Amino acid sequence: MKTTRQFDAINVVRHAVDVHNPIRFCHDFYEFIFIKAGTGIFERNGQKTLFDSGDVFFVSRNEPHIMEATMQAEIIIVRITENAKMVLKGLIDSSGGMMVPLSKARSPLNYKISLSSVDEKIAGSIYEVLLTLNNHPVINTNLFFLQISCLITVFERNLSFGGNMADDKLQVEPIDRILKHINKYIKHPDLLTLEYLSEKFNMPLHRLSIYFKKNMNRPIKNYIMESRLKLIGQKLNNSDDTISQIGYEFGYVDESHFYKSFKKFYGMSPSEYRKNAH
Repeated sequence: MKTTRQFDAINVVRHAVDVHNPIRFCHDFYEFIFIKAGTGIFERNGQKTLFDSGDVFFVSRNEPHIMEATMQAEIIIVRITENAKMVLKGLIDSSGGMMVPLSKARSPLNYKISLSSVDEKIAGSIYEVLLTLNNHPVINTNLFFLQISCLITVFERNLSFGGNMADDKLQVEPIDRILKHINKYIKHPDLLTLEYLSEKFNMPLHRLSIYFKKNMNRPIKNYIMESRLKLIGQKLNNSDDTISQIGYEFGYVDESHFYKSFKKFYGMSPSEYRKNAH
């Protein structure tokens, strides 16, 4: 179980979460956990959810939680004591509506906060500022509270009491976000399964398949396979890596399956393709 040194009000730390090496937390303070990079699984009270860069989790005091990375992850955690929370509440109450209280993020319906692309950049910048302030916490106390109030404003505008408002970006340009995810993780088949995509983009499996085919004129599995094989073809032309190394790099653990898929797509084996290209 991960522990930390005692602090008076606010503490900010950066952690690396290694693949298949989960970190277990349970502390007597509140936490805002920001996923700076990577993917994985966040577990709290027996409930698991997938996380990706740009996601945030609010954790109450003495609430055990576990983070496990499926791709090397970097997280930044803002930790707030009960006393600091009361100071922050007092500042918000006396701000005349200029500062936003932490309301929706505390709702059990909002298990995870997924930030919009713009707010992800804003939150990332604020977290980096907080890390810098943490080098001299005593003289930066006022700045801590100011930055955290900005963070809360960002979090709250991405939420509703009935669910994550950041999911509205799925309704704006969902296909673009799906394609971006596929291109980003084309070398990681475990992050491109229909089950993973269904949960990440908040679409039932059948709806995801129908939606994708309607927009791209082909099944999603075909699109992923074709995208992967096109990149493999490019790498065969521009790399001296062995065919087996390239196949493994793109997630093919079964060499015979790789050769069969490649030949079906290109009409020739990988070695023939490389020879012809040269």
